[in-house]
Parts: sequence; C-alpha cells; structure tokens
Amino acid sequence: MTIRLAELMVGSDGTSAKALWTTTDGLTFETGYFRYAEYDTACVSSQVGCNMGCRFCVTGLQRVIRNLSSEEIVAQVLNDPAEMFTEPRRFKVSFQGMGEPMQNLDAVIGAVREITRCSPRYEFGVSTVGPAHAVQRLTAAAPDIKLQLSVHAPKPRERKALIPGVPSSDLSALIAAGRCHAQASRRRVVVNYLLLDGVNDAVSDAAALLDLLGNDDWYELKVSTFNESENIVLRRSTASSTLAFLSVLEQRGTHVNHFTSMGQDIESGCGQLRSRR
Repeated sequence: MTIRLAELMVGSDGTSAKALWTTTDGLTFETGYFRYAEYDTACVSSQVGCNMGCRFCVTGLQRVIRNLSSEEIVAQVLNDPAEMFTEPRRFKVSFQGMGEPMQNLDAVIGAVREITRCSPRYEFGVSTVGPAHAVQRLTAAAPDIKLQLSVHAPKPRERKALIPGVPSSDLSALIAAGRCHAQASRRRVVVNYLLLDGVNDAVSDAAALLDLLGNDDWYELKVSTFNESENIVLRRSTASSTLAFLSVLEQRGTHVNHFTSMGQDIESGCGQLRSRR
C-alpha cells in the first residue's frame, strides 16, 4: 500500500469520517468519507497542500508540498478505513479534498481509470477553481466526469481577492468552459458558491451571479454554508442574508441546492481538510 492510515476520526452522527494518511516519504494529508441517504462519497485529495490560497479554506493556508500520485489517490478510495461503505450502494468519488485537481490532472485521470478498472460502481466528480484551459483539457480527456466550478464571487476582482491563485481575467472563460463541459457530458455542471458574511452575500451579488451564468440550462447552483475556523477571519452569512440571496435565485427558476457540510465536528467538511503532525 502506498499510504498508511495514521489516524481515523468518526463523526458524532455516525455517517461521516476522516482519515489522516501518511505517505512513504513522511507527508500527511486527509480524506473525508460521508454516507448520504442514497449513496456514499469519498472526498479525496490530489495534492499535499494547495497553491490556490482560497481565503475561506484551511487547506489553502498550506502551500503545495507535492502532488499525490495516481496510486496514492486510488488508495484513498479502494481502502475503507471507517468500514462504512460495505453495502453495494452508489459510491461517488469527489476530487474535492486537499489540493486543486487541475494542477495534478494526469494523476487524477489515471486514478479514475484505475478505479474504474477495479469496479464499475464508482461515479466521479471534480471540483475546481480553474483555470479555464485546464477545464477544457478535462473535457477533452474525460467528459463523463461530473464537473463542479467553484466560483464564489460573480465579479473578477472580488473573486481574485477570495481566490488569489487564479487569474482575475479567467472568470468569463471559466464559465464558457463549464458550458462546453455540460454540452459534452450532456448533464448540468454544478456551480459552487460559498456565502460569506458581508463579502459576497448581498442581493446584488445574487443578481450579478445570475447575469454571469446566463439564462440557459447548463448549470445547477450549490450554495453552501461556510465552515468557520479559528484560523480564518471570514464568517458565514447570517440567516436573513442567506434567505434573501436564495430568494433572488429561486425567483429566476434556477436549480439551487442549499448545502451544509457533514462532519464539521471532526473538521471533515468543505474547506476543513489539512495536513497534520
């Protein structure tokens, strides 16, 4: 085995877990595992650290030490440290853990092919902040992978402030690349939007987001509650701001999923994974 389990934490709800892995060269990274009503999910990492520097993500506080190999990615999926996923259910592999998958795309695609060879039960998704040309490469190589675009702000300057690792000029091109992926895969792309108090949660931000995405039916919105951390100064939106934001989206008939992470008590939710020790 290319990685070794160093620690396992199970959430109080019994449906979430987090594994701390150690690599053969002594590095550590984490994977989240979740049981939903109709399927199981492994939230896998593709890098040790992340260079995108997202202001809302604990992983982004640590620069990349190195990419994970395809073998190290596969091991996160084919080994079930929590023994939670023994039933023959749908199993989703989401590249939404530590790291930016587009910066390690060869290993990600190699892992997808190896996991699929081992079992056809797995479904795959990739969440990315970009850039657009990397999304285009993903579409060319693996259009059947479910794409999630992490947008988080509707205007280039504001998005650059939240996600310093992406070029501010890339936003429109990223949306265009997402639309092309939807056409190639024949299913909607998920657009991730994390609500942050006083940063991107105004009614005007909701309207600007809809203008950015356009009126065609190529996407669905996942509006998420922020997982706060003592290491990050940002705070989650208030209930009233969240309701007002969602109302603008729903009035336009947009497909909206209001998402709250599982496993927050063990810090396995979105933006909470990191290297330890």
